[in-house]
Amino acid sequence: VGTPAISTTTFRPASGGSRSLRFAATTTTCQINHIFATAVASAATVVARLYVYFAALPSGATNLFTVQNGATILGAIRYDTNKLFARALNSTNGADGFTVTTGQWYRLDVKVVSGATATCDLSVDGVAQPQGSAASSAQQATQCAFGSLAGVTVDHFIDDIIVSGTSADFPLGDGGVV
Repeated sequence: VGTPAISTTTFRPASGGSRSLRFAATTTTCQINHIFATAVASAATVVARLYVYFAALPSGATNLFTVQNGATILGAIRYDTNKLFARALNSTNGADGFTVTTGQWYRLDVKVVSGATATCDLSVDGVAQPQGSAASSAQQATQCAFGSLAGVTVDHFIDDIIVSGTSADFPLGDGGVV
């Protein structure tokens, strides 16, 4: 498993901070898991905002952010072929993705809802993307993860992360964490 690092050279200066998380992996998992202190209620909603900067695009499809119930991925921000997608239940991408490149920061706002239909909404730099949805059953969200899964080579940075359990917070919008 790869180990994320703290970068003091690539970060979002606009937020007033001076560090970011760097996920550089060569075909190994390189991620950070955050276990919620208490599981989000049934028909769970998890809202998050993060900024991502690609120094090198992933060599293949991978999840950059997930909301999970144990090993079950309820919703994700999925990278595939130079695009970011909203993804539900790690099986269904939104109809189209947002094209990304290296060398710039992207603000990603995501909302994952677990219910009879699992949904994942994604906004990139304030532009709503097609929703990912899949038939499901309500599951509690127990954790989220940032980084990338095994099987790809990647070098990216994540900064200014915030996570909420309140549906009305979506999209969290521009901001920083110092």
